[in-house]
Amino acid sequence: MKKIKQLILVSLLFSNVFVGADDSKEFTMCMKVSDLTNQGMLACIYDEYKREDTRLNKNYRVFKKELSLKKQKELQRLQKLWIEYRDKKCDFYYDLTGGTIDRLNYASCLLETTKKRADELDMEL
Repeated sequence: MKKIKQLILVSLLFSNVFVGADDSKEFTMCMKVSDLTNQGMLACIYDEYKREDTRLNKNYRVFKKELSLKKQKELQRLQKLWIEYRDKKCDFYYDLTGGTIDRLNYASCLLETTKKRADELDMEL
């Protein structure tokens, strides 16, 4: 029963890699040519993560500029807490099952969590 729950969780996490109408064209193309190998998919995910992290940082800087000094400090504190949350959340998946899928789940977690935060900050603009 424990293995079944793990497989379901892994399947749900892993499905995030392939689903996403808002994925970049680069990511979509990369995944198509990756032959769905772990190494190929990891490279695609990390490249997309870098793009989303850049977008997140841009959105953060733009949003921060619009705030008072007091609110800038609050936002900075919140962002540090968010980074800690993201890192701990994704670290959980790094060795969840002990299998090779864990690296994909970890990378997917970084990508999806960062993308969501970039979207949140974008909505504030």
